[in-house]
Amino acid sequence: MPDDMEKAPEDRRWRSAQTFQGFLDHMEEFRRSPQGQQLQADQQASEADLQAWLDDQSGVVVGRHGGQVPEQWEGQVDGHSFYFRERGGDWDIELDLHEQQPAITRGERIATGTITAPGYGQSPRERAAFIVTTIRNHLRHTRTAEATACSDYAYRVEWSPADNEFVGLVAEFPSLSWLAPTEDEALRGIIKVVEQLVADDPDNGGGGRR
Repeated sequence: MPDDMEKAPEDRRWRSAQTFQGFLDHMEEFRRSPQGQQLQADQQASEADLQAWLDDQSGVVVGRHGGQVPEQWEGQVDGHSFYFRERGGDWDIELDLHEQQPAITRGERIATGTITAPGYGQSPRERAAFIVTTIRNHLRHTRTAEATACSDYAYRVEWSPADNEFVGLVAEFPSLSWLAPTEDEALRGIIKVVEQLVADDPDNGGGGRR
């Protein structure tokens, strides 16, 4: 009995190695099967589709992506580093990564959601487009908010039931407005109109034009 117990740990190691080798053999067998070959072909096609899309995206770089539990993406969008992570149906995006501790980088969490979000998609290209769109929407919203905070004019955005769109307004020029499908676009639109008006007529102090 003592001799058998002394051999038990080595026996367990041997069985673990045997189990792992069996797993590898099974994976290799699947890889060589018609189903495995088709899966590899589909993955290669999806990767080629992603790379073709990235080639047309100015300002977008994907350093690495992949995985399932979790799925992870890293790269840059318009000079801002990002990290995307999805696990168990929930995802989040961090922006402007920096090293907090050795080998640990974190950024500002700018968006969270679930895989049911509109535009999330199934393919790598669709996922990349979703990530880039989410980041750029955040950057546009941030720039617009900063511009509004520094402005001398009182902007606001309301929903227009008659137009079925958002309308950007400015208190100092009640005759001006800008319709757009999103709040962000409506706000940016009315800001641009006022900026152009003031540039054309710097002495215009209000009342405005159509």
